[in-house]
Amino acid sequence: MGVEKRVYFFQSGEGEGSLEIRDILGNKGARLADMASIGIAVPPGFIISAEVGKYYTGEGQYPPGLKDEVNANLRKLERATGRKFGDPENHLLVSARSGAAVSMPGMMDTVLNIGLNRSIVDRLIKNNKAPWFVWDCYRRLLQSFGTAVEGIEDGEFDIIIRNKVSEGNLTSETQLEVEDLRDVTQEFEEVFQKHGKSFLESVDEQLWRSIGRVFQSWNTPRAIEYRRMKNISGDLPGTAVTVQTMVFGNSGDNSCSGVVFSRDISTGNRGLYGEYLTNVQGEDVVAGTRRPKEIEELREEMPEVYPALEKTLEKLEKRYKDVQDVEFTVDEGRLFMLQSRTAKRTPKAAIKIAVDMVEEGLITKEEALSRISTEQLEQSVATQLDSVEKKVITSGIPISPGVVSGRVVFTPKDALVWKGKGEQVILVRQETSPADVAGIKAAVGLVTSRGGTSSHAAIICRDLGKPSVVGCQGICIEYKDKQCRMPEGTIIREGDKISIDGSSGEVILGEVPVVSLDQDEDLNKLLKLAESSPAGQKIGDYLTRQNA
Repeated sequence: MGVEKRVYFFQSGEGEGSLEIRDILGNKGARLADMASIGIAVPPGFIISAEVGKYYTGEGQYPPGLKDEVNANLRKLERATGRKFGDPENHLLVSARSGAAVSMPGMMDTVLNIGLNRSIVDRLIKNNKAPWFVWDCYRRLLQSFGTAVEGIEDGEFDIIIRNKVSEGNLTSETQLEVEDLRDVTQEFEEVFQKHGKSFLESVDEQLWRSIGRVFQSWNTPRAIEYRRMKNISGDLPGTAVTVQTMVFGNSGDNSCSGVVFSRDISTGNRGLYGEYLTNVQGEDVVAGTRRPKEIEELREEMPEVYPALEKTLEKLEKRYKDVQDVEFTVDEGRLFMLQSRTAKRTPKAAIKIAVDMVEEGLITKEEALSRISTEQLEQSVATQLDSVEKKVITSGIPISPGVVSGRVVFTPKDALVWKGKGEQVILVRQETSPADVAGIKAAVGLVTSRGGTSSHAAIICRDLGKPSVVGCQGICIEYKDKQCRMPEGTIIREGDKISIDGSSGEVILGEVPVVSLDQDEDLNKLLKLAESSPAGQKIGDYLTRQNA
């Protein structure tokens, strides 16, 4: 590749690049640079362009001169933060995050807390840096690097954490003692050794291997399947990599990480919608392994942070003229934005949001009509339970409305097999990972025992318009025996029929009759907009089919 600009720096008040070159900066990078330029608090960092990623994945090496450019920007980052990468006295930790021009939530890799090793950890603790925080960051780096870069199964690390939590009769890893976290990191290092690997002591090597892996994750099976499923063009160069200063939601009870939407992306109603967890890093919220707190609780827990978050979301929605999906971190009382993207939403919410934004003067009616696909129109005619007796076997957080029935399966692979036999299936999991996307697509609905409104499962089901219920606490899934035990005692085996109500959050034994709801007020408003606009052709086609 040529000598065009390949690395773009950003910090509050300064952002190289622009939204116009999001194809090479990625949507995440372009938005971060844009937010920084308008003074929103984002941790400083730099973006390595997607063109570099295209070169790297094609040639198997970085283009000449890139390392000098990256190192120059790393030094600039050190000056901006007053910290030094790899310095145990004044340490700078960074993340390497993916970001293509089109949002692909959870489909590519991220590595967090880059810049720690055992000797730096020991030195930090010796210098009286909070030991719980240091060990927690280090064990997170080991797991993040081990799964993304070294290809070790995430479950090998998860089971160690869960066993330690269980041994102490605790409810989450935030309750572990310092000694417990030290033991966990020792076991994590042994996982590396079991696979014939050792964790890299060189922080520079950590960074460069992480950057390379993020570039390569554009071509993982789950990323390819997601692009196929969403008809994303094959002409994009790939993903950019954002190297960004870490801020820490796990630095104490005055810190948290969360995901918040500028409107309710299930119903379309105005007002903040989202969730968070205190004293954790962001991946804990989106992974779906715990049930987070609703965002409204932040108003009481951190009364100075909540209004600042509201104001920032309002500013972002007006700037980008659409509902925003924001990842945020509060580090010892300071609010930072880590990402802002256009939010995935249910078909029903999409229609209400489009109509409301026209009425608010935020977008034109042509823009509103262009945002609604024919598929969303068809899915927007929701179903509800007929008035019959029902046996509710569990309940959770409703994610995407509608009622569906199907045969239970417990793995994405089995979902594909049963669908191939012509059966409608409902996928039941403890939690889902981005690798499960093909199985979620094959199912008519999803039930999980863990997670919340911003988990990967919730985002994907909302985007696909699939009825789903997450966070059904108390379900015990026995994958080996292909069965699960519901909280009230019912045993459900593979092939048994259940129904889920994506509006109420109920999971019901057997198949239940459903009825279609009448067109709601927002759909009728959209149809009226279409009558007076050339952009309304697809709406007219939909009406013709409905009348037929």
